[in-house]
Amino acid sequence: MSEYQQIIREAQILASSPCEIVRYIEGRSRDNLEDSGEDFETRLLCLKDRRIDLALAQHCVWAETAKTLFFRDTEDLVLKLSVLTNEKIGKYEGLDETIPYAIFPEKSQQLDGYIKIVSENELHALFSNPTIDRNFVRDFFMGKSAWHSMDEEHRVLSVRYLSRNSCFTAAYQPKEWRDGDFDDVRHGAAFTAAYEMANRVPTCRSWAYALKELYAELPNDIHGVQGNIDTNRWIASEPEDLDAELKANGEGRLSIFQSVRFYCALAGLKNNKGRISYLLSSSDIAERSASYRCGKFSAWKVWWSLRKDGMFAFGQFLNNDDIWQSRIKIKIIDRYYMNNATDLLECEFDYGEIFEKRMREAPHNFSKSDLDIYEKKNISSADQKLEKINKIMSMILIVLAVILYQTFR
Repeated sequence: MSEYQQIIREAQILASSPCEIVRYIEGRSRDNLEDSGEDFETRLLCLKDRRIDLALAQHCVWAETAKTLFFRDTEDLVLKLSVLTNEKIGKYEGLDETIPYAIFPEKSQQLDGYIKIVSENELHALFSNPTIDRNFVRDFFMGKSAWHSMDEEHRVLSVRYLSRNSCFTAAYQPKEWRDGDFDDVRHGAAFTAAYEMANRVPTCRSWAYALKELYAELPNDIHGVQGNIDTNRWIASEPEDLDAELKANGEGRLSIFQSVRFYCALAGLKNNKGRISYLLSSSDIAERSASYRCGKFSAWKVWWSLRKDGMFAFGQFLNNDDIWQSRIKIKIIDRYYMNNATDLLECEFDYGEIFEKRMREAPHNFSKSDLDIYEKKNISSADQKLEKINKIMSMILIVLAVILYQTFR
């Protein structure tokens, strides 16, 4: 659009009804950001119409417009919430700053002061914004800036809000108006800081829930962590937590504390695959589960893992892509599922649906060598041998018990 055409177009919009202007603002933010500048948004602000102000708060593309609206009335909560949900600030300007740094200077006393008095709704809007500044999130996870301005309850809430933030928990997609490599680094740094937070926050039930929710939603393309997280911090000690853990394990699932250890162990494997064998031999079911999720197993190890850890191993094998590239391993998984269908259907997780989806997606064309490897009678024979050993051991124990009874009677 030429300059004179833009001048005419802007005059027509300014002469329109508030409803038409709102439709234009919303449509522009979705489809066309090039046909108006900061001066035009300033003229829209001068109309002082509530409907237009709310539309601009959510859809303006200039940081100065957002600042003007945010600070116009300290008591106007709706206007503040609308600005905090804005996903377009900085895009037209080609700037890195998005919410909250588009409103407040980075690491400023003004931002810290706002965070100290922020309402729960404002906190929810801020940490739910898909374009929330990655540096702000990284610093928050590292215990800097906004972290020090919050009480413990708001910190936990903020982490839980981030766990539901679709952009933060989605696989990385470079923004076309940013430097891809640099943005990738910022993206990964926030994830790394999220896991390292487990070394620092209090080991209590509320934090275990928050970390579990966050880690469960982080995408698979995370950069991992350097070194290891101190997972021993996240061992349940309170009687109530221990009882909950026993109940969860009896149902074939990890407790919230075990889940934190599981996800931290999994993140540690991203940059250190050599630890898989170490975790596989661990006495901690959470760490063994992490190895089941991303390790490469022979058919025999798949069978043995299912015998040893049952539903814990089965649940993680469903998400291990290596398992689903081998006919023999698929057959072993299938056999376990058929033999334990009743227990799996009663489990909290919908294993049946996930299993059927993986079976549909699994490749059907295997090499002849892979087709010839699987012999059902071999696995059945191993099952029978193990059952026979268990029966013999049971008989020996019974005989020993009788002998001891006769001796000391």
